[in-house]
Amino acid sequence: MLAEGAQVSHFYGASGEFVVVLIVSDGFASASDSLTVSIASGVATEEAGLPTDFELHSAFPNPFNPTTTVTYALPVSSKVRINVVDMLGRQVATLVAGETMPAGYHTVQFDAGDLTSGTYLVRMEAGDFMQTRQVVLLK
Repeated sequence: MLAEGAQVSHFYGASGEFVVVLIVSDGFASASDSLTVSIASGVATEEAGLPTDFELHSAFPNPFNPTTTVTYALPVSSKVRINVVDMLGRQVATLVAGETMPAGYHTVQFDAGDLTSGTYLVRMEAGDFMQTRQVVLLK
């Protein structure tokens, strides 16, 4: 609860910043203070720079139902293909279809709503790089 004579204002500062200013006055003197809240979003990077290696990160959440997020890193712009296969090697989904992506960290959603419970393999290819991660769909 604010004391009588207190004023609160807020505004959005730079991208991802929210500033709250509190001014308290008794009619003769006043005091003010501010609080800046910075909102960070996305995937943490190595010192906010570009990744140094190609990598297919573990999906999150895993196990999942019915969607999970797949994050991958590209140190240079690359043509990327990410497919999902079942344990018999049959392709069941294409998450990235050979698109050229810029260097950086990227995410893609895997919606397995039409698939049965089980273990699947997420496979990423970018240039000479290839990595596979296992995901488990629990319905």
